[in-house]
Amino acid sequence: MNPSPLVFVGPPRSGKTTIGEAVAKRCRVPFFDLDRMVEETYRVSIEKLFLTNKEPYFRLLETQCLGTFVKRSKPSCYVLATGGGAVISAKNRSLLKECGRSIYLKISLETILQRSRGSKGDAPAVFFGKSDEDIKFLLNQRADYYNEADWMIDADQLPVRRVIQEVMRRWGWEKGITNEHEK
Repeated sequence: MNPSPLVFVGPPRSGKTTIGEAVAKRCRVPFFDLDRMVEETYRVSIEKLFLTNKEPYFRLLETQCLGTFVKRSKPSCYVLATGGGAVISAKNRSLLKECGRSIYLKISLETILQRSRGSKGDAPAVFFGKSDEDIKFLLNQRADYYNEADWMIDADQLPVRRVIQEVMRRWGWEKGITNEHEK
């Protein structure tokens, strides 16, 4: 029997999409990404939503997409990656509990800043125009919500393959890892 669906939560740049896609592929279950759902449903990038309509409007659309996702027919087992701020809404947290078991990918502020301000300069939209102190405050506001997850993995210093292994172990798929993934 397959485990229940798995939902990734955590701050921007924690690896929710990267790890979620890898786990779904290895377990041969569908992968869904809440941010992509918003972009596809409303035919606009998240960056544009943040720049033109601001965060509250994006959060409204995010909640609408999540509500639609929960109501639609889905396979019994899947992986869902949320956006970093999806947990700030009490309604979203309730909907996410309906989706399946949750796993919090925890990383440090330093790692988030490093990944957000890499050579491409592709910081998450929620970070546009914010100082390091503003970002730290924002992440501290969300910390309790992230900690409501069923499991937490400190993904800060682990290689991606180790995070994937730990996710699959906790999710009950430890035999789904092959030698190919050990490289």
